[in-house]
Amino acid sequence: MDSARWPRYFSKADTKQTLNRRNGWEVLDGYETASPPQRGSGHSKRFFASLVVFASLTLVAIVASGRGDANKCLYDCTPYEVHLSLMSDPSSVRVTWRTNTEDCGTLVLYQKARRAYRWGTDLLSYFGWSIPRAFAVESRHSSNDVCGSPANETSFSLNMYSAVLTGLEPGVGYIYMLSGGCDEYEFTAPLGVGPQVADFEFVAFGDMGTGPGQNLMVAALGAEAAEHDPRFVFLNGDLAYAHGDNGVWEEFMDQIESVASHVPWMVSTGNHEYAMSLDLERDHWGLEPFRPKYAPEDYGLKNDGGGECGTQLAWRFPMLEEGALTLRSTEPPKPGAAFPPFWYAFEYGAAHFIALSSEHDLAEGSLQRIWLEKDLASVDRCKTPFVVVFHHRAFKTPPFWPTTFEREFLAPVVEDLFTENGVDLIVGAHQHLYYRGCAFGEGSCEDEGIMEVVIGTGGHQLTEVPDGLENEYIPKLGYGRFTVGAKDIIFEFVEAEGRDTLDSFTLGSKELCSQSQEWR
Repeated sequence: MDSARWPRYFSKADTKQTLNRRNGWEVLDGYETASPPQRGSGHSKRFFASLVVFASLTLVAIVASGRGDANKCLYDCTPYEVHLSLMSDPSSVRVTWRTNTEDCGTLVLYQKARRAYRWGTDLLSYFGWSIPRAFAVESRHSSNDVCGSPANETSFSLNMYSAVLTGLEPGVGYIYMLSGGCDEYEFTAPLGVGPQVADFEFVAFGDMGTGPGQNLMVAALGAEAAEHDPRFVFLNGDLAYAHGDNGVWEEFMDQIESVASHVPWMVSTGNHEYAMSLDLERDHWGLEPFRPKYAPEDYGLKNDGGGECGTQLAWRFPMLEEGALTLRSTEPPKPGAAFPPFWYAFEYGAAHFIALSSEHDLAEGSLQRIWLEKDLASVDRCKTPFVVVFHHRAFKTPPFWPTTFEREFLAPVVEDLFTENGVDLIVGAHQHLYYRGCAFGEGSCEDEGIMEVVIGTGGHQLTEVPDGLENEYIPKLGYGRFTVGAKDIIFEFVEAEGRDTLDSFTLGSKELCSQSQEWR
């Protein structure tokens, strides 16, 4: 993302300044001996207004931090791991961050980017006299709150803050500042919901981890944001591969902040967030582990979740309104209720998005299934013509994949439900490569069926593909670029290195609007 597209209170021409690189973004390290700007006709008249805005933000930052020097961050209360996520209400977004100590400030200041102001209606806010603000909910967690080993073997404490910024105007640019911090962050408010909303893009992938692969992906996502302006990123399970190590989570979150603090990130759970060892009988919320007889190794023997059983994911990524309840709760969800970040739904533009957990039961009568049936029945296909499902474990596995239970047991559980409710697209991961095909049955899904794209290429070690299959199963780091309109979804698989498009297709609408009452 090009940080120059977002206005500053002082530009390089306005002031002598020290430039510093923080989280991959250029920020001003000092403001001194400012001179009148030379930007052409009309702009010099707004210099005093810019000065007032900066002074007012600085004053509020001083009050919020309790320090007299506005150019110093409160290091114990410095916000780390700053990231945005979407809400059910399209006029709101959530911002979440971590600090190194307890009882830090909870104030968030936000206002429109300067280019977005309308003189008259926004005059008070422009001059800094009326700045929107939100207050975060603080939650504290520790190694005592996880489920088992090795996550509980090394002591750690986690101080999380999460605030909801409300009253946002569709598609308008905003800036925000956090208590205890020196940096400004920028984002664009959601566009809204419905087929009348302009075409928008989002990106999706799974299986990220830390290290060189993640660094390459973050750089590619930054370039993607600059050129294509995706409205959100969906990370489809297996985020940090922490295996119970809180330090790995911190490394992972720090690395994605350069993008996630500006573009909302939505997530689902994978085996490396949740899978529980055989000695565990309940998770943090009192739920029994999912241990199907057909896959004992994947759902117990490996302990892929490292004793976290989803706690780190829920604490760091509170999704939607209900997510704030999940991170503070120790109770299971009620039947029919969403349980983010494990299962939940949201809408954007012409699409209804469903995030499912591959690590919880989806069979009839299960908590996740009861909610899923209720959610699918509620979809208004006139309002959101497309239904897109995210599920970490792909339903259709490659012929060379060592396990077949996903195809033989998981897929039949949801096939009829998805087909009867007109699901358009399934996005999977888990296999560390890219491929696509019919989720259920054979064929290309061009005429009927449900297309599944598997994008487990987010940065972790890639799956080795047998000779001769590299064109069908692509073992390269990359992401899916989805362009959603009222009539179709255009998909491209983009390689992270070089950002070339390696595969693409267009998915047309099933045109179920006329049947919307029947589908309910």
